Amino acid sequence: MNFFRSIVCVCFILAVSACGNNETSQSHVEQAEKLLAEKENSSAIIALKNAIKMDVKNAKARFLLGRLYLESGDGQSAEKELERSLQLEFDANKALPLLARAYLLTESDDDIFSLENEAMSLTQSSKIQFLAYKTIAALRTENEKLANEAVDLAQSLSQVDGYSMLANAYLQFSKKETAHAAALVIRILTVTPRNADALMLQGQIAIVEKNYTQAVNSFQKYLALQPHSSKVQLFIADAFLKNGQYIEAEAIADNILAKIPNQPFMLYIKAMARFEVKDYKAASNFSDLSLTSGFNSFSLKLVAGASAFYLQNYEQCHLHLIDVIQYLPNDHAARKMLAISQLQLGLIDDISETLGD
Repeated sequence: MNFFRSIVCVCFILAVSACGNNETSQSHVEQAEKLLAEKENSSAIIALKNAIKMDVKNAKARFLLGRLYLESGDGQSAEKELERSLQLEFDANKALPLLARAYLLTESDDDIFSLENEAMSLTQSSKIQFLAYKTIAALRTENEKLANEAVDLAQSLSQVDGYSMLANAYLQFSKKETAHAAALVIRILTVTPRNADALMLQGQIAIVEKNYTQAVNSFQKYLALQPHSSKVQLFIADAFLKNGQYIEAEAIADNILAKIPNQPFMLYIKAMARFEVKDYKAASNFSDLSLTSGFNSFSLKLVAGASAFYLQNYEQCHLHLIDVIQYLPNDHAARKMLAISQLQLGLIDDISETLGD
């Protein structure tokens, strides 16, 4: 009797287990869609990965996963999934414009251009969205003719579409028509305040206009929408630095350098921030590291030379300042630093040229 009961129990457990394992790739996708509606993106990603694990050819799961990656700013992962969704013949009107943006994030401009033929058969709104990304890619590759053609085509389809205005805004910005570009961006963000590409342009316009507070605000909104975007953190740190917010800029640099110790631009930020608080030894170390890592700018050379001067390292001071002295006004303090360094090094004949009149 006990043996019989054991068999019944085992059969019952197996039956229940079988019922619980009736999930399919499609059921995981449906679960993911419900999670997306509830803004549970992390859980939705897990559900979509489960769907793909059960069926690697599930085009919709690939598309939704790629879109989620793209919304977080992870262009590389988005690129992989969106490419696969198109290969599996998912709706190109939905997937192709997003793939173009993924290529934009990974700076794969030629790959954007490669989508041209397929993009021309898209519906109007999808085609305009693609043309916006094509415009940005063309401007990045300094192909103004191609950018103008893309904007003209987008505007011929619609002048009030947000992406048509976005394409035109980037074009106007490249032509240094910042007021026109800024006005277009405001129009876009009024209707679609979560348009990350418009926020990025707004931040860039603010940098040119030296409105660094606005730049920080725009870039931070972009980061909130695209938290996996590492590039925008460089822009935020730069805007903080230009705005005199050295503590905030240095905090971002510390965070990134903890993960990428030789990030050249963040080393530059550290050098500038340390120089501001007269920590010349640290400023000199960070500026040398940044220069060695490949970042070469006028400001960095100036800080490297001035830091070395205050440390009485006249050879290093001369090495860095001699490269920038021709660009400095005659009354600039760095000229005096270089002259004193030349005196200390015995380069007497060079002093009069350094000091000018």
